[in-house]
Amino acid sequence: MNRDNEKNDNCCDVIEKIEIIADLIKNELDVEKLLGKICEKLLDIFQCDRAWLLFPCDPRSAYWQVPIERTVPEFPGAKSMNLSVEMTPDTAEIFQAALESKSPLIYGPKGLPLAESTKNFEVKSQISMAIYPRVGKPWQFGLHQCSHERVWKEPEIKFFQLAGTMTAEALGNLLLLRDLQKTNKELEERVTERTSALQQQIEVRKEVEKGLFESRMWLSKMFHSLEDAVLIVTPDRKLVDINLATEKIFGYTKRELREFTTEILHVDNGHYLEFGRRVEEAFEKGEVASFEFKLKRKNGEIFPTRHTVSLLKNDAGEPLGVVSVVRDISEQKKAAAALAESEYRFRQVFNRMSNGVAIYEAADNGNDFIFKDINPAGAINGQVERDEIIGRSVVDVFPGVVDMGLFEVFQRVWRTNMPELYPTSLYTDHRVKLWVENFVFKLPSGEVVAVYDDITKRKQYEEALALAKNEWEKTFDSMDDIVTIQDKDMRIIRANKAAFDTFDVTPEELIGKHCYEIFRGTNFPCPNCPELETLKDKQTHSQNISYDELNKIFHVTSSPILDERDELSNIVHVAKDITEHKKMEEELFQAHKMEAIGTLAGGIAHDFNNILAAIIGYADIVRLDTPVSSPSRKDIDKVIAAGNRAKDLVKQILTFSRKGQEIQQPMEPAVIIKEALKLMRASLPTTIDIQEDIDPDCGVIVANPTNVHQVLVNLCTNALHAMEKEKGILTVKLKPVKLSQKDVRHEPGPAAGKFVELMVSDTGCGMDKEVAERIFDPYFTTKEIGKGSGMGLALVHGIVKNCAGFIRVESEPGQGSTFYIYFPAVKGQTAKNKTSQNEVLPKGNERILAVDDEEVIAGLYKASLQRLGYTVTTHTSSEEALATFKAAPDSFDLVLTDQTMPRLSGSELAKKILAIRPDIPIILCTGYSSMVSEEKAKKIGLAGFTMKPVNRKKLAIIVRKVLDELQRKD
Repeated sequence: MNRDNEKNDNCCDVIEKIEIIADLIKNELDVEKLLGKICEKLLDIFQCDRAWLLFPCDPRSAYWQVPIERTVPEFPGAKSMNLSVEMTPDTAEIFQAALESKSPLIYGPKGLPLAESTKNFEVKSQISMAIYPRVGKPWQFGLHQCSHERVWKEPEIKFFQLAGTMTAEALGNLLLLRDLQKTNKELEERVTERTSALQQQIEVRKEVEKGLFESRMWLSKMFHSLEDAVLIVTPDRKLVDINLATEKIFGYTKRELREFTTEILHVDNGHYLEFGRRVEEAFEKGEVASFEFKLKRKNGEIFPTRHTVSLLKNDAGEPLGVVSVVRDISEQKKAAAALAESEYRFRQVFNRMSNGVAIYEAADNGNDFIFKDINPAGAINGQVERDEIIGRSVVDVFPGVVDMGLFEVFQRVWRTNMPELYPTSLYTDHRVKLWVENFVFKLPSGEVVAVYDDITKRKQYEEALALAKNEWEKTFDSMDDIVTIQDKDMRIIRANKAAFDTFDVTPEELIGKHCYEIFRGTNFPCPNCPELETLKDKQTHSQNISYDELNKIFHVTSSPILDERDELSNIVHVAKDITEHKKMEEELFQAHKMEAIGTLAGGIAHDFNNILAAIIGYADIVRLDTPVSSPSRKDIDKVIAAGNRAKDLVKQILTFSRKGQEIQQPMEPAVIIKEALKLMRASLPTTIDIQEDIDPDCGVIVANPTNVHQVLVNLCTNALHAMEKEKGILTVKLKPVKLSQKDVRHEPGPAAGKFVELMVSDTGCGMDKEVAERIFDPYFTTKEIGKGSGMGLALVHGIVKNCAGFIRVESEPGQGSTFYIYFPAVKGQTAKNKTSQNEVLPKGNERILAVDDEEVIAGLYKASLQRLGYTVTTHTSSEEALATFKAAPDSFDLVLTDQTMPRLSGSELAKKILAIRPDIPIILCTGYSSMVSEEKAKKIGLAGFTMKPVNRKKLAIIVRKVLDELQRKD
C-alpha cells in the first residue's frame, strides 16, 4: 500500500511539473526565450548544475555547439565560451547512441562512461536524449551534475523524457511557425504529388493530414500568441484575419476591422497611398517588404511601426493577398531617442572634459591595447590628431607608457576588472614630455578607459615655487640689512642671517624675543618705533633710530603683512645700517656748503679783478711816464705792490673756491716743505719745538708750489694758536703711502693707489667732534677777535681739493690735533724748476678791436696797446662792437674781448664774429667765469685765453704770441 501511495505521489509530482513546462510552452512564442526558460526551470526542478540544448545531434556534422544553456555560477559551460566544437569520433559515437535510443541515456555512476570532452567541463553525471523537432536536424537535450556524482532516479528519468518530448514539440511548432509559408507550400506539394497514388498511400496521407491538422492547430495557437500584430489582407485591401495582438495594438476588434479596408489604419489617404507604393516597390525586388512606417490607432494616436509584408500566392503563382506583420516600435523609438540623447550628452561631456580620456580595446589577449577613441583634451595633451591614432597600438603612439609603468596598469585592470589610480608620473618620448595622473578602469564591454590629468603646468609651478622659495630664502639670508618677521605682539618669528650675525646670537636665542629686547635690551618699544604706527593703521612707516649699545644708526622700516580678510597678520621689520651713510651725508652737506661759498667767492673775485686790473694797469702806465728820480716813482711802486698783494688775495679766494686757474706742475713737495719749515723756524717762538721727518724721495705730485707752501704755513700757524702760552711740540712728517680702495671709499675724488702724506701734529688743546666738523668752513674760528679770520683752514681745504687730494683730522679735547694731507703721487713725472725771464716787451702795428663793459678796462687796453705800436678801437658794448666788425670785417687783425658782459657775452660775441670771418684771431679775458675755460675757448675757436687782472707785460706777450702764430699759419 505504501509503495502504491509513493507511486501516486510521484505521479502527481510529475504531472505538476509537466503542467509547469506546458504553461511555459503555451505562453512563450520566442524560440530562444522558450528554450532558455525550459532550461532554467529544469535547472531548478532537478537542482542540477547545468541544463543545455546541443545542435545538431548529428554524428555526420563537422561541428556542434550549445546555443541554449543555463548554469549555476560555479560551473559555466560551453555557451559562455561561444564555442563551436569540432566533431570527434567519441562525440559522434555518443550522438549516434542518442539517436538510436528511445529513452534518455545516463552517463556516470550506474550508467555509461562519460566522454573525454565532458571532463573539461567538470561533469560527474549526465542525462541526455535526442529530440526531434518537426523542422530541421535533431537536437540533444541534457542535464549535467558537476558538484557530485548523481544517480538519476526513475521518476526523474521519465519526467526528463516527457520534458524533452514537449520541448521537441514546442521547438518544432515554433520553427514551423517561422517557416509557415514554406511548410504550407511543401504540404500542398506533397498532397498534389500523392493524389494519383492516393489509394496506395492512404495511410501516409492520413498521417500527413493529421500532421497538417496538428500544425494548423499549433499555427493558430502561435498566430494568436504573437506579440506583433499579424494581418492577412486581400489584394483589394480587405482584412481576412487578424491575431489578438492586432486588436491590442490598434484598439479595433476583428469585426470592426473587417468592415473597412486597411486605409483606416493610416494617417490619411496620401499616407495610405505612400504605403502601397513602398510595398509595390519592395515586391518588385522580392516577395517580402520590410520598412518603418507610421500608423494610427483607433483613438487617433499616431505611432511608429516596423512593417514586414509577405506576398501570398497560389500554385499558379497568382497573388492571393499579403501577410502583414506590424510591430509597435514606440518604446524602441523612445529608447533609441533616449539612447541618442544619452550618447549626445556623453559625447558633449567627453569632448569638453579638461581631463584627457582615451578608450582602448584589448588585443592579443591583453598583450596590446588599441585606440578606439580619444577626446580633444587627450589629443591636445598628447600632441596627436585623433583620426591619425584610432586603430593604432598605444605603444606605437605613446612608446613611453612601457617605461613609465602605465602599460602594466592597463594589463592588470583588464585582467582583474579592478580600477587603479596611477600616481603622478613623468611621461617622456621623442615628442612629448609631461607630468600626468592616470585613473584606469574597465567597461562592462571589456574596453579599458584611461582618464588622465596633464599636471605639467602645476608641476612646473610647484618646481618654480620651490625654486622661488629657495631663492627667496637665499636672498633673505644674503641681505645685508637686518630683516625680521614679527607677530602682532612684536615677537620675532623669523630672521635672516644678518640679524643673527649682527647680534651674535643663535636662532634659538633670537626667535620668540621682542625686537626691542634684542636691539635695546629693554622691555618696552623704542621711541618713535614705526611698528607701533603700522599696528595702528596697517601702513608702512619708517624712522631713523640710533642704538647706542651698537654705536650704530639704523633706518627702520615697518611694513604690514595682511591676510585674505585684509587683516594684519604679521609685520616685516627691516633695519638698515646707515651709520656710514649718515657720515657721507654730513660730508656731502659740508661739500655743498663749501661749493656754495666758493661760488659766492668767485663772483666777488670777478669784480675785484676788474678793479685791480685798472689799478695795476694804470699805475704801471704812470710808472713808465715817471722818471726814476721822481719821489712819485716810489709811491707808484707801492701802489703796484699793494695791487699785487690784492691780486694774491684774489688768487687765495679762487683757490678756496676751486675756481682758480693757478698753473699746476709736477713738483717734489719735499723741497717746498723744507723751505717752508725754514721760514716757520724763523717766525715761530723758540718755545715751540719743531720736529720734522721729511722723506726726500717721497715722490712727485702735481700742484702749484706756492699753494703747497701756503698749506704748510697755514697748518703750522693753526697749530701755534692751538698750543697754550705758545709752548709745545709741532711735528711735521712727509712720506709716501699706498692707500687701498677701502681707505678712500668715503672720499668722492681720488682712486686707490700711491699718495704723498703730509702730517702736521700739535700738542695743543685739541677739539671736540662738533668743532672738528666745522673747521674748514670759511670765517669759522674759535680764536678771539683780532687773532684770526677763519680763512686759513678753508684755504687749505680748497688747495688740497684742487690738487685732487683730501684731508683727515684726528683730535680729542686736551689731546692735541693731527692733520693728514694726502696728495696723489704721479708716476713717471719729474719736477720742473721755475725760471725767471727778463723779457723786452714785444711790439706791433696791427689793428685791434678791444671790448670790455668796464670803461676803465677798455681804456687801459687802448692805452697799453697803443704804447706798443698797435692801432686800437675800443667798445664798452658787445653789441656795438659786433656792429662795428660787421661794417668792416677786414679792418681788424685781432679781437680782444671780456667774457662777462650784458646781453652778449664774450664767447657769444666770438662765435658771431667767427661766423663772419673765421680766420680772425680772438683773445678772451675774464676775471672769473664758470661758463668758460681755456679748453672751452679752444673748442669755440678762440686763439687765446687769459685771466684778469692782465698787466701790461702779460697783455703784450699774449697779443704778440697770437698774431705771430697766425702769420706762421699764413
